[in-house]
Amino acid sequence: MDIIKEVMRKDLPKHMEEECPNRDYQCEHCGKEGKYAYITLSHDKKCPKKVINCSNTDCQDAIQHHRLKRHLEGCAHTEIPCKYVKLGCQMQMKRRDMPAHEVDGNYHIIMALDSVVKLLEENVDLINKVQKLTQHPITDSSDSDDESEDKSEAEESVLSLLQRLKRTSRSL
Repeated sequence: MDIIKEVMRKDLPKHMEEECPNRDYQCEHCGKEGKYAYITLSHDKKCPKKVINCSNTDCQDAIQHHRLKRHLEGCAHTEIPCKYVKLGCQMQMKRRDMPAHEVDGNYHIIMALDSVVKLLEENVDLINKVQKLTQHPITDSSDSDDESEDKSEAEESVLSLLQRLKRTSRSL
C-alpha cells in the first residue's frame, strides 16, 4: 500500500508511531505482525484468537473466533432439526427446546409406524414384481435379437428390483 502524505517534520515521530497506515503493527489478539492497515482492516476480521460473540440470537457467550464452529455445534441457541426428520418430522427449533419436543412419543411413533407400513407395502410390490418376472424362465436357446434384448432387459429389471428390495429391507 503506497500512501503518500505530507507530514511536517515536527509531526513525523507521532505520524510514524500512531497515524501511518504502513507502520509496523502487531495484532493484539494473536501477536501476528504486519502493517497497521492490513492487521486492523483485514486480519482483524478473521483473527482466530479474536474474541467474538456467538452468532445465535439470545446467546451471550463470547468465544475465540477459531472456536466458534465447535461452540455452535453445542450451543443451546442453535437451530437444529428434530432427530426424527427421516420419519417425516419437519420441526426445527433451538437445541435447548428439542428434548421437550422429542419426548412427544405418540407423534413420532405414529410417524415411525407410517414409515414401516409404507416400506412393507413397497416390499410386497417389489416381491410381486420379482415373482412375475421370474415366472417365465429365460432360456438361452437360439433367441432372436428382439427376444434376446427382452431377456436382457428382464434380467436387468429383476436385478434392479432385488437391489431395491435389499435396500428397503435394510432400512426397516
